[in-house]
Amino acid sequence: MSGTHEVQATSNNTAPVTSKNGVLVDATNHMTLYTFDKDSMNQSDCGAACQVVWPIFKAPSDAKASGQFAAFKREDGKYQWAMNGKPLYFYANDTKVGDKDGDDKLGVWHVIPSK
Repeated sequence: MSGTHEVQATSNNTAPVTSKNGVLVDATNHMTLYTFDKDSMNQSDCGAACQVVWPIFKAPSDAKASGQFAAFKREDGKYQWAMNGKPLYFYANDTKVGDKDGDDKLGVWHVIPSK
């Protein structure tokens, strides 16, 4: 299982995201990003067990907000990127660029369409 999607922030510590095939992806590995309907504004409802399948999109502690993207500090002390306050995640079963296997999983996980 390749559940670790390590992504480093860009040199200016703004969210390293881009668009690919009409969805939001991380700029380093181009893996699909997701939101979770049960999350609150800048607060993740995805704990340790959840993160095995839905790894967080980690941010550095000195991350800088940029446009719709900002980082927040999780209850576990890690920093996570959010878009418009919605925490961002990867799906561990997405193994290659373009995979969107987590979309609509359990009716609460969703890709982010890009413009």
